[in-house]
Amino acid sequence: MPAPFINGNQPSWGSIKINFLGRTVTGIKSIDYSNSKTKENIYGAGNQPVARGDGNDEPAASMELSEFETRAIMNALPDGDTLQDIPPFDIVVTFKPKNSALLRTDIIRNCEFVTNGVSSSQGDTEISHSHELITSHIDYNV
Repeated sequence: MPAPFINGNQPSWGSIKINFLGRTVTGIKSIDYSNSKTKENIYGAGNQPVARGDGNDEPAASMELSEFETRAIMNALPDGDTLQDIPPFDIVVTFKPKNSALLRTDIIRNCEFVTNGVSSSQGDTEISHSHELITSHIDYNV
């Protein structure tokens, strides 16, 4: 049975606050994070699996930042450093539905930027870029 609506509201993009590198980030367009786990059937006698093995957790994360947000982060770095030089940091994602006291917080742990760049096309009214991250693990609903 599905969980009932809380006060008729569900979290939406407008209910999310994202904090990393010591500040709430306003120029974020999207955040994407997930966790997968390698699972594999183990075979023995016959042609059916006799057991199942668990492998490594494989967390993944990325975010799209507006150009002004990327530049603000880069301007705070020492001369010559890039996004990829920033030491590991946590990203705190807090969901607070409107008119609700219920909070949910996920923490994407030990993130580092893997990519940096710019892409823009004719007719764009803003510039943003998706940045791939490497992360050690994700704590959900802390």
